[in-house]
Amino acid sequence: MFPENQTGDHEEIKRLLQENQRLLIENNQMLRRARRSVVLAGLLRFLWFVIIIVTMAYVYFIYVKPNLDTLNAKISALENVGADVTNWQSWYEANKSILDGIRQP
Repeated sequence: MFPENQTGDHEEIKRLLQENQRLLIENNQMLRRARRSVVLAGLLRFLWFVIIIVTMAYVYFIYVKPNLDTLNAKISALENVGADVTNWQSWYEANKSILDGIRQP
């Protein structure tokens, strides 16, 4: 309606559009950075779990499994000693009189 007022409004609208454009660009950059950091965090988390699992497997096969195999072999040997003790006890009972005679002069 008033020509002098319309020019001021156009300048104000132009300034607001430029400010809006600047804010949109800034917002888009921040969103890209946030997305990039989320993707990077996910990859690092996955890599961390892989490292943990591989380390656990390495420790098991290098340290734990050989020790368990050795322990299993020793337990088997102890089971055989138990059978040998039973055989020695029966042999001792069978030869007790001979052994008592050897001890007494």
